[in-house]
Amino acid sequence: LSANALSANALSANALSANGLLDTADGRAVAAYLVRCALDEGTSISGEIDGVPYIFHGLLGLVPQWEQAELVDEAKQWISACLLAHVNAFEISVPISVRGAGSGEYDVVNAGEQERIDYRVYEATFFGNVFGDDQEMLACWGDQPSQARTMSSARDLRICSDPAAPGNTTECGFVGLGMCSEVCDERHPGTGAWRFCAGPQGDQYNATLGIWLRNDGTGESPEDGDEAQRNQTENSPHPQIHDALVNDFF
Repeated sequence: LSANALSANALSANALSANGLLDTADGRAVAAYLVRCALDEGTSISGEIDGVPYIFHGLLGLVPQWEQAELVDEAKQWISACLLAHVNAFEISVPISVRGAGSGEYDVVNAGEQERIDYRVYEATFFGNVFGDDQEMLACWGDQPSQARTMSSARDLRICSDPAAPGNTTECGFVGLGMCSEVCDERHPGTGAWRFCAGPQGDQYNATLGIWLRNDGTGESPEDGDEAQRNQTENSPHPQIHDALVNDFF
């Protein structure tokens, strides 16, 4: 997903047909990720523009009720975190592992045992609110970038969390907040993802998603929390490895 496509398309809390996303190619790219993030696997939304049909498939099921009802504030944050996590600055597809957990009615997004073994490089946690005109696009680092780059060749392709210094705007237009350990309250014991993170003005975001990359380098993997956390293999009902670019969604 391109950062320009996301920033150029103000999102509505209503269904796709109500916000005009299908009218442009960039809008349809955003719509594809909206549906992928919000709805369950096996669920789809379709539309037609100028006689051309489009169909968008669900996968993660973060906010399945969006199909019937307007999004509430925390649901907007979940969708925002998911969209931001999928933004890629380069025209190169990067597989990612998505993990996170909030509170209340929203499910844990976790990885299976083999995925946790293969994807051990904690790139960043993403959060914010991209609904409306005043978009908040925030990111913090899971692992130190210099360490992560020795462990994963994909880290150089995932730069949307990388400011020149903490608090600066990244190349993707996000606000980079430095290490998650400095701005988030805790790591979820099951997923290992940082959650309850604060923005630049101190506002807390309960809906955050962490991104892990494949460990294919020579560096040593960082500690992934305590032993109980490392052994946690709770499976989400959804496959969690995704490309960070639009690939044949329409």
